[in-house]
Amino acid sequence: MTASELIEILREVDPKSRVVFLAGGLHAEVAEEIVAVATPEWVWVRGSFSDEECEDETQHASEQGADSGTRRERFESKPVSIVLLSTDEDFLFKAIVKKLMLG
Repeated sequence: MTASELIEILREVDPKSRVVFLAGGLHAEVAEEIVAVATPEWVWVRGSFSDEECEDETQHASEQGADSGTRRERFESKPVSIVLLSTDEDFLFKAIVKKLMLG
């Protein structure tokens, strides 16, 4: 989902609505409220690879590489900007600081 797609959806929502995160496969009662949002300047890599055995997509911080071996040879990627949502403000802050410090 892109930020513009999210904004379009949110246009129809009550502005006082709470934003929560529900991880895939979990029940609604374990949803957590989003308490922090970041729009970091670094980009992530969105990529895909395929071989005779499988096809897969991945997203990760730009310094992480694709799978090793033949998959890496067939890995296609492009940089993407990201918006980070977190249920833990301290964790999000530490992740941003770590990325900025380590590059």
